[in-house]
Amino acid sequence: MTTPPRALQHRFVAGLGFRTRWTYQASGGRERWLPAGDGRSSCDGGWIVAQQAAALCTGALPRAARARKPSLDEQDVASLLQKWIPNAVLHTSAVSPTSSATEQALIVNAMSARITAGHLVLLRHVIGESSPRWCLASGAEISVSAADGVSALLLLDSALPPVWSCGYNARLDAVADRLVRRTPDGGLAQLRIVSWLAVLPLPAP
Repeated sequence: MTTPPRALQHRFVAGLGFRTRWTYQASGGRERWLPAGDGRSSCDGGWIVAQQAAALCTGALPRAARARKPSLDEQDVASLLQKWIPNAVLHTSAVSPTSSATEQALIVNAMSARITAGHLVLLRHVIGESSPRWCLASGAEISVSAADGVSALLLLDSALPPVWSCGYNARLDAVADRLVRRTPDGGLAQLRIVSWLAVLPLPAP
């Protein structure tokens, strides 16, 4: 009996558009450009992903002055989210630096479950010996077959330039004994998750 080919779906977070550049849905249904890195900044992307999350959740881009710290940890980013998205449930999760590849893959599954439940997920990661950086999960690649589940997380990575008319500029795959970041130009790098945040926006009281 021939096994049918696997069918994949990309499920993107609410409010994200990418007909041209990345956009968020503002009041009245208008599309506004979403902040994005250019791949050249020395900052860790924490400020950008917090702005992206706020814009997608509230339909408005925060106008606050940029944080002076060049590197933001999970508590710094959580504080920004609590200020910019006051009606939200915030889940913060640190990851052990000694976590195994299997544990890291389970974290990817947990993040994907949050995304499909309507959360926004922000993750802090390291590649090789580099300093930790932030990115926003714009969606998940999921197999239609329940047995396969999550295939990859789709990312808006502030360390990379945006991709025109595409809802992600990198993807996070669990491959055998490691996690890897793949880019549209064929780039491949081993990745380790340091921490992650999940934000569930709630209706205003």
